[in-house]
Amino acid sequence: MKSFAFRVAALVSLLTAVPAQLSPVPGIDDVANENVGLWVGPYWREALRAKFTSLAFQGVSTGDYAADMAGYIEEGGSESCAIGLARDVQEFALLRPETRFVISGWSQGALCARKSIGYLDDDARGRVIALVAFGDPYGIWSDTVRFPALPDNISELSYCQMTAPDPLCTSPSDLLTDPFDICNRLEVMWEEFDDVRLNDAQRKSRNYIIKQLPLAVWRHFMTLLDDFAHLRFRRWMLLPQHFWYGSKVPWKKRQRMFSKLIMKMSKSKISYENG
Repeated sequence: MKSFAFRVAALVSLLTAVPAQLSPVPGIDDVANENVGLWVGPYWREALRAKFTSLAFQGVSTGDYAADMAGYIEEGGSESCAIGLARDVQEFALLRPETRFVISGWSQGALCARKSIGYLDDDARGRVIALVAFGDPYGIWSDTVRFPALPDNISELSYCQMTAPDPLCTSPSDLLTDPFDICNRLEVMWEEFDDVRLNDAQRKSRNYIIKQLPLAVWRHFMTLLDDFAHLRFRRWMLLPQHFWYGSKVPWKKRQRMFSKLIMKMSKSKISYENG
């Protein structure tokens, strides 16, 4: 059976500047599209490639990152994902000493991306210029999970949906505070999710989420009770607005979001076009 929810709600990517004058490294410079998901990854990759001509966009291996509910709700972001991401950065750094890196993630992927900084050796960490996060739940996990501090060379660029607040990265107006009713409330919210915003693959994923919600909640129900007892309601509020970063209707808003992040990246010390 497929893992629920955070398979479709997580992106982790390793972005690297690849000097055009060097011949490609098979398996690295022939950019892998694996495990970038349906929601944010494809659009973020598209926006970056339009701006930076010398760029590799690498998703974390599915062998390292199941992108499942357990990795999120039991670990505060998959530890194996963070370890695998750090390993990939270090392997690339050895092959291409002149390369600089941007590490990005959405949802659980943002937690994985942040954790990966702590697994990097000093050389690789010194060549990461930015951490880019979408819908980052870091704030609602920092009381129980120790995340590494970002060194001065790494700029943090974070985007959170505020118009219809994404509860995983900002405070919602309506908290789900009843652990015995959360499944029903989430199902109703997802059934009302306007699928005009979605492409066919996303619509299929939405239907799968609705179907699997009860199983996912009950499988981790003891953790849910503990979280609710300690007022950690927001960790469980996987609402539709958390997916709006990658839906297709608010195209102009999404383009503005990506453009702002890319402009900030462009102003950093490293030129992507020149590696």
